[in-house]
Amino acid sequence: MIDQGAQTVMDALKYTAGIYAGASGSFNNGNAAADSISFYQRGFSTKQFVDGLLSNSQSAGETAFLERIEAINGPASVMYGQTTPGGMLAMSLKKPTDTPLHQVSVGFGNWGRYETTVDFSDKLTKSGNLRYRVAAIGVTQGTQTDHVDYHRVGVLPSITWDIDHKTSLTLLGMYMYTPGTGINESNDYPLKGSLITDGYRRIPRSNFLGATNWNTEADTTAMFEYQFQHKFNKYINFSQTFRYEQSSANSKNSYYDGSVDSEEIYQAPQWAKETFKTTTLDTRVYGKFQTGPLQHTWVVGSDFRSYHYNWYYQRDKL
Repeated sequence: MIDQGAQTVMDALKYTAGIYAGASGSFNNGNAAADSISFYQRGFSTKQFVDGLLSNSQSAGETAFLERIEAINGPASVMYGQTTPGGMLAMSLKKPTDTPLHQVSVGFGNWGRYETTVDFSDKLTKSGNLRYRVAAIGVTQGTQTDHVDYHRVGVLPSITWDIDHKTSLTLLGMYMYTPGTGINESNDYPLKGSLITDGYRRIPRSNFLGATNWNTEADTTAMFEYQFQHKFNKYINFSQTFRYEQSSANSKNSYYDGSVDSEEIYQAPQWAKETFKTTTLDTRVYGKFQTGPLQHTWVVGSDFRSYHYNWYYQRDKL
């Protein structure tokens, strides 16, 4: 992700074997929402897991908040639960480090992109049993289409407490606000004037076919997570991970809905609001032991997930 300068999870996985990233093109920014098809893995739509828990967040997985992304190809449901035969994507959020980390970056790019990220991690106590980390991002960027912009601010604070040499607790929180997603249904151009120009004037890519006082696309996501681990002895360990996430998408746009003639088109206004609420809990008791030359790993656990999705929309003719 660092070498590529990946701005989204889609960018990070474009060169990964077995992964078709950006299945929805530029219309989708790579989020893990249930109605989004951002990735195909070995021909199947796939699932996104964050810290081992299935995610349904509307906002894209922000690469500034991720430590790593793993692509596991092939059937994995025996080990990881509800996944498709194509595989799964496993992402790990940034957490407090054992050594101090102080990093600030400033970047710029095409279409007037300006970006700033910070990533700080250090000890809160002299012994280092209490550590913190704060990752944050602020970015603004235009697109090839007028009045369609991308803006995002977000913060991911976390704290780790080593209660003793056998027990640890990590708390994470995240808030992300994306008042402009960089995508809009107004980018749906008519056939005549785009692919077909024989006898028709070509429509410039910068032309905005929506209504500037109406078209908006915005996402908001909030999340809380904890990870608890305890080692009873060299044979028995306990771990539990919990996360609650809530996200919403508010979309107001008018889109191409047919042609009147070679000079005029119809526009249809639409308003849609989506809300996603997910509560997940993964609990495991596990350990290792040896019998002669054989090494054994055993695990017993439970996986709980509650997911609520609502979609409201209104549509009419202009």
